[in-house]
Amino acid sequence: MKKRLTGYGSAVTACLTLLFLFIVAHPALSADRGIDMFVNPDPVTIGNTARFVCNATGEWKNGLRSANITIYNSYGTKVVDRQSMARNNYQATYDYTIADNQNAGSWEFSCTLRDNERNSLTKSATFQAIEAISSGNSTTGGTNTGTGSGTVDLGSATSGHESITAYNGPATCIACHQDAAQQMLGSLHMKWAGPTPDLTNNTGEELGKGNKGINTFCTYAPSSKGACYGCHVRSDGNSPNPPSVEDVDCLMCHNDTYQRKFVTDPNTARTVTNVNGETKTYVFGLELPNGDMVTEPDFAAMPAGTTLVGLARNVHLPTRASCLRCHAKAGGGDWTKRGDMGLSTKAPTLAEDVHMSAEPGGANLSCSACHAAGGHKIAGRGIDLRQTEAATPECSTCHTATPHSNSTLNRHAQGQVSCQVCHIREFGKGGATEMSRDWRIPTWNPSFCSGQGGFVGDEVKESNVTPEYTWFD
Repeated sequence: MKKRLTGYGSAVTACLTLLFLFIVAHPALSADRGIDMFVNPDPVTIGNTARFVCNATGEWKNGLRSANITIYNSYGTKVVDRQSMARNNYQATYDYTIADNQNAGSWEFSCTLRDNERNSLTKSATFQAIEAISSGNSTTGGTNTGTGSGTVDLGSATSGHESITAYNGPATCIACHQDAAQQMLGSLHMKWAGPTPDLTNNTGEELGKGNKGINTFCTYAPSSKGACYGCHVRSDGNSPNPPSVEDVDCLMCHNDTYQRKFVTDPNTARTVTNVNGETKTYVFGLELPNGDMVTEPDFAAMPAGTTLVGLARNVHLPTRASCLRCHAKAGGGDWTKRGDMGLSTKAPTLAEDVHMSAEPGGANLSCSACHAAGGHKIAGRGIDLRQTEAATPECSTCHTATPHSNSTLNRHAQGQVSCQVCHIREFGKGGATEMSRDWRIPTWNPSFCSGQGGFVGDEVKESNVTPEYTWFD
């Protein structure tokens, strides 16, 4: 129908109609853009320097045009006001030293990112600032190891390391910790394979994501090599050769500041045409003739002035941040793969996780408080039928057989109803977790393919999801 629009009202109607059509025709305006934020290290010891990292995720266009950061101390006072961050493609970083006169507590920072198509987004996150803890004649950052006995001085964990004058890779650690290295060689974290007592049709072979895993997304690591191996304690990737003790990258679990990357090989460059008809060149990791891959420290991702000797001198027992280095973003994004952990689990609220929260009423435990089984073995597994190297942690390990003051509730707890049925009434409490993925809808993610970008299936994420209960015996 043809109709001449007249008057102010008609002009407004025309503009709104054109705007609606423009939005429909340009879905990027309502695209799913996000920011992954973290601080390295977290917690930050007062007087030390931390690196603030903001990664643009989702449908950003043509790299970052600008990035600004604002930092608030524990009193909510701005200590950094919209300072420019260093930019590298879709990543922005900023180094900041917490002054000695600042107070410990929960700090906050916000990032504002803008791409070259003028899309912008602001997001905030929290991190912890802690007091330095004295240990002998040295001072080091302390944090809670989650043993259940209160705050543990991690300075004691670094005792004897002050004499290190050179770091020659894992060999430096093995010189004194030979038994630990041997334990790691037989661990799930090293082999990515192990016994599968709950898996049918297995004749006793050790299976897992490193050996005959199902070749699906984020399940069989060798198919993606460096893109998956970045989270592996084995420094040579999951090569076909049996590992040696010098392949155990101890710093992956024992220094939260440490970051590494795989060495790339320009000779592996391949140019492909994607689903949009665009051409893109990818460079893959260096692979030695024997199949080994090569890692090196990523100093760009660590605070300015970081040295390998400094890292080796300040090793510590694993913290929540140590485990979340790999487990928080498993599956390609924060909270994606598992509905019970994400980057916020470093300092969770009481509602998110009563066992690991440091808030009043929380136990302030670390992951290893329940999952460490001795000898570098980890107890428990996911709900899938994966490899298992130690018995699953039980609530009764810490709680009595009659944990309630009500006799009826205690009767239910006598093996009739799982504790989780009543005490985990929803999951995805700290962030939206993946419920399904549709590979028919390619979605660009700039963090994939070792930061070179790649297409993944369209994710359906939900928060605060009520579990579906069933009898399982």
